[in-house]
Amino acid sequence: DAPETTNHILQNCYRTHGRRVARHNCVVNNLKRILEEKGHTVHVEPSLQLETSVSKPDLVCIRDNHACVIDAQIVTDGLFLDDVHHRKVEKYKRPEVISALRREFGVSGNVEVLSATLNWRGIWSNQSVRRLIAKGLISSGDSNVISARVVTGGLYCFRQFMYLAGYTRDWT
Repeated sequence: DAPETTNHILQNCYRTHGRRVARHNCVVNNLKRILEEKGHTVHVEPSLQLETSVSKPDLVCIRDNHACVIDAQIVTDGLFLDDVHHRKVEKYKRPEVISALRREFGVSGNVEVLSATLNWRGIWSNQSVRRLIAKGLISSGDSNVISARVVTGGLYCFRQFMYLAGYTRDWT
């Protein structure tokens, strides 16, 4: 019943929910592979028990007793990407989350909190991608590949929508 805009189809439509999750997981899996190739031990969606809740960042990577929390998000149009990036970082930068992470993984060194924030068009939050590159976690080439994967995932969402909405091609 919502208007069938590209933004709605790729970000909100119940028909494309599974494809949106797959698109997000593709970003997470790409980051995981890149980090493992760089020598990090990577944990996907660890459950960090907090006092009253559970926190589940997408990735926790550990190397040389230092940890990095990375949470990926693919957001809608009309948002300031750097603001969304900051909100995601603040979510996991809380002292109780950092303490739970140290307890769970036995990390005594520095703990960094980062995000991989893109919109559905494959455009990165400037601060998000700059921090990931500056920390040596990804390269600019890696960021380009991830952007392309987000756009490709969007195409799969669109195809899923068209199929489930009953649109067909007339080849005659």
